[in-house]
Amino acid sequence: MKLFVQNKTVSLRLYPLLVTGIAAIVGGGVMSAAAARHPSYLSSWAVAYAVLVIGVVQILIAVSVEHLAVAKISRRLVWTLFVLFNSGNAAVLIGTAQKYNSGNNNFVYVGGGAIAVAMLIAIYSVRHAKASWALIMYYVVVVIVMASMTIGMALSSS
Repeated sequence: MKLFVQNKTVSLRLYPLLVTGIAAIVGGGVMSAAAARHPSYLSSWAVAYAVLVIGVVQILIAVSVEHLAVAKISRRLVWTLFVLFNSGNAAVLIGTAQKYNSGNNNFVYVGGGAIAVAMLIAIYSVRHAKASWALIMYYVVVVIVMASMTIGMALSSS
């Protein structure tokens, strides 16, 4: 089954990543509206994280893997990527909120580890792709996510 996007098809195999990414962007907007009355550092950070990391990065991964991967990736690999990426992000959000309430940020480390494995799967998914600017940009985004996750975990411990 295929989903058509501007005369190109996107396999519904990656549909969970697309739908969850879109839902995260919309959810971030809803969180922003809900927090607008009493804004805080934590709520502003959570909104930005939901929109940019959970939403935009997830959509970028789904579309990039679909267009760059030479071989069709298995459903199991897609679902593993999906579960690790989303559970990791949920753990980061929970851990960050816990840090501000109780000082415990262990969930941030667990979530960061899950996201790291998800990013490795994202790289593995395009391992046979032809060299192109799109592939280079994909790698740049994955490296930025990995680097910012490492920096975030370091900041979380301080």
